[in-house]
Amino acid sequence: MINISKLINIDISTTESKWKNIATKSELQKLCQDLVINTFSYLKFSKEISKQNKKIQISFHLINDKEIQKINFEYRNKNKPTNVLSFPLFEQEFLKALKLQPEVALGDIFISYETLKKESIELNIDFQDHLKHLIIHSVLHLLGYDHQKDKQAKEMETIEQDILSFYK
Repeated sequence: MINISKLINIDISTTESKWKNIATKSELQKLCQDLVINTFSYLKFSKEISKQNKKIQISFHLINDKEIQKINFEYRNKNKPTNVLSFPLFEQEFLKALKLQPEVALGDIFISYETLKKESIELNIDFQDHLKHLIIHSVLHLLGYDHQKDKQAKEMETIEQDILSFYK
């Protein structure tokens, strides 16, 4: 059996120095990888990834409010910062993409330090716990999940809470 962690490639880029107060780049990379693996396992994708020996690539960009506001405006026409933005690189269903491609680049995830910090204070949530939630949330978006309708939102929320329960 192939170790799925060897098939998940997490790329981390950081342009905001405050992220260094949270963890080292390698610690953040490990956190993202663990959360991605747990998300795939929860959704029953791990066996398929291992069976097909497919490589998965996700890029995380740890940035600040100014940068995320610019991206949010450019791609969503919303001129304000947000906590996280996910940009999937393909429109197909994930398991179909696995069968068609030798390596699957899922997409890019942008997370803003300032908005995450502000929200964690306002919601009285530990910063790291809120970060974990946003990572799972954004990975679900890359996998095609959405929360535009109540039913979709409830499904995403249930998945997020179930995966987060592994960390309590």
